[in-house]
Amino acid sequence: MLSEEEVYMAMRVVDMPEPPVPCDKGKCAECGVDVWLSKALKKYSGRMKILCILCAVNRVEKNPENCIGVVTAEAMRELDEYEQSRKVQRA
Repeated sequence: MLSEEEVYMAMRVVDMPEPPVPCDKGKCAECGVDVWLSKALKKYSGRMKILCILCAVNRVEKNPENCIGVVTAEAMRELDEYEQSRKVQRA
């Protein structure tokens, strides 16, 4: 079960104009910048704090011993689908 302390690290829209998988735009909970939020992971947005990559890295630098990375099954499926689509495009 996800706790209130876990965060979802999201890519900033300014750094990645087009997401590799279907996404919606969300906001970083700390700085308010637009981020990409995977549709499969949106169900966690109510339980996880969404941070842009810069705010997440800043948090890790301030307190590295209290940071845990989590990858959900949904995220792994999306990455697998993305890789499969790239193989089809190359063929």
